[in-house]
Order: sequence, then structure tokens, then C-alpha cells
Amino acid sequence: MAAPIASDRWGVWRGRDRRTRMIGVLSGAEIDVLRVRDVLHPLGDTNPPLFVCTRKCSEPGRVNPDSTALRAVLPDASGPFIELVIARCSQPALRSLIRSTVQDYRRDVEYAMRSPGISGMNWSALSLGGKVDGGRWSQNRRPSRLSTDVRKVVDKLHRHLEPDDVDLLHRLIILEQTRSELSKRFCLRPSLLEQRAFAGLRRLEEAYRRWVRRED
Repeated sequence: MAAPIASDRWGVWRGRDRRTRMIGVLSGAEIDVLRVRDVLHPLGDTNPPLFVCTRKCSEPGRVNPDSTALRAVLPDASGPFIELVIARCSQPALRSLIRSTVQDYRRDVEYAMRSPGISGMNWSALSLGGKVDGGRWSQNRRPSRLSTDVRKVVDKLHRHLEPDDVDLLHRLIILEQTRSELSKRFCLRPSLLEQRAFAGLRRLEEAYRRWVRRED
């Protein structure tokens, strides 16, 4: 379990009893990376928040996780670039905003995939690489009401984004491409790619705020 112990610092415990010995400390950036990986989830509706590890916390065969399980939290240059973008953001509020936007978009796109035919996006022509349609949902299954509603959300987001941004966000968030893959695709030096990614993410957050969340 992870719980805040200072500004942008989190303590980690082997179980849910914080009276026991703390086994490590993580930065706020590391917590956000784990949340984007879908490893950490909120424990109830607490304030301040608590998070529990739901998968990939320990190596196979290990009965109880210990501090060695915390060593590989921060991503490296060969991993998904979205994790590097989040990890390198030094402003906690901005980092949290980016992380929540990424999670919302990934969730909405995955639900929308149950209902094909989103205007402005040729899903069948995209190289999804198993990130979205990796066998989880049958294409012959009748779309649920939820997926149809979320499809409208994704459709609206894409209408208010430039095609290049939609392409970037798909590769960045859904395909989880690396810095090298994105640099080649958009013909950008790695030093400029982070600025391009931040800009695309900010435009996505703005689209959510102006055209989706405003109507909630």
C-alpha cells in the first residue's frame, strides 16, 4: 500500500497496516507512472488518498513484496514514452492532470472500441498492436449502451483535435510507443518530441474540459 508522507512523497507498506514498518519511499512521479500502468488503484474514497498494488507488485514465487520490488518503477528510454513524459514532469499538479487525462482517454477509447465506426478514425486501418483490441472484446458482439455513449465522447474529442494530434495520442497512449518510434514517425529530434507530446496532451485535456466534462 502507498500513502502520502510528505509533499509529493509516498511511503510504501507491505500490507494495509501502516503501524508496521515502511518498506520504501516513492516520489509522486513514480506513483503516477504506476497508476498509468494500471498497477495502483485507490483504496476506497479516502482523503488523503491511499493506493494498493493490484498486480505485478512482486516477482513470481515471492510470497510478500519487499523493497526490491520498487527498484524498477521509473521507466527507461526503451519503454513507453508516455511514462517518460509523466516521470519527467516536475510539477505535481500538471503531472496529475496529464496522468488523469491519459487514463480517461485510454478508458474511453477501449470502451469505444466495442462500437466500431467512430467518425474521423479508421480503426480497422490502425496498427493496434494488441493494446486495444487484443482479444478482449468480440467485434461481432452487439455494442453495449455504455460503449455507444463513450463512442460519442471519443467522436467529439476527435472532432476538436487535429488529425496529427489524434495520430500522436493514439500512438502515445494506446499503442504506448517508445521515444524512438515516435521520433521516426513524426520526424522530430528526441529533444523536441517531449514538447510535442506535452502540447498534444494539453490539447486533449482542453478538449475534455471544454467539450466533454462541461456537459457532465
